[in-house]
Amino acid sequence: MISQGSSSARLRMWELMTVMSQSGRRGALIVVEPDAAQLPRSGKTAQNLARRLTQLQAEADLLHIKVFAVTSIEAAATALAAFADAA
Repeated sequence: MISQGSSSARLRMWELMTVMSQSGRRGALIVVEPDAAQLPRSGKTAQNLARRLTQLQAEADLLHIKVFAVTSIEAAATALAAFADAA
């Protein structure tokens, strides 16, 4: 499930990059990550999630896309508002 989510995020990131290049605007990607209480007890799942998020953020940095990893709708709204205010 983690690999499927990171593949989807990469696709969205490339779509966003296309829109950014055509419009001249900046962009951000909001990804949902489970909070620690939702993860299985094995540390491997948490490590894989953290590794994939770090990889996604590194790829996004190269494309000048900001990545916000959030655990709730409220956090997504806050991140989006902060990104919009930074313009």
